[in-house]
Amino acid sequence: MLQTEFEAKTHATFDALMWAFSYPGRIQQFKLEPSETGFSVIAEALLDLETSAWTNNPDLEQKIRATGAKIKTLEQAQYVFCHEFPTLELLRVIRRGTPLEPDTSATLILAAGLETGQKLRLSGAGIQDALEVQIDLPLEFWDVREEVLAYPIGWDVLIVDGSRLLGIPRSTRIEVM
Repeated sequence: MLQTEFEAKTHATFDALMWAFSYPGRIQQFKLEPSETGFSVIAEALLDLETSAWTNNPDLEQKIRATGAKIKTLEQAQYVFCHEFPTLELLRVIRRGTPLEPDTSATLILAAGLETGQKLRLSGAGIQDALEVQIDLPLEFWDVREEVLAYPIGWDVLIVDGSRLLGIPRSTRIEVM
């Protein structure tokens, strides 16, 4: 069956997302047109009529609505898109699932620089031994992540830097260096 250009691009973005979570800490690349952002193509690949999202960016909110996804409160959203770093209080209210339903946790999608900023050592599933990365996020972010994480509950994180992304599933252990 032939795919439209949009379908092919959405599938390629979804593949990059899948590989980002399968191999935490490895930077994945996806294609952007000049009028697109990493957030908009991720929204197109992940969101549909059965999903919900929250964002702190009005332009992205319009794109999210165009997917058919519901705009929900931060506490209710399945996908949380943050162009600007949220306050630590906001991070603490993002859905993290329950021991009986860990799949009800949110995926947090953050804009941050990759290969700059704080050095981290990642270990866990999908990582042979350990992997060192740099992510330009405030140190407090990693403290809050540790605070809300009690595997299998917690949130999965996607770091977006232009057309590059890095996945950090909640199963990944992080040591701030």
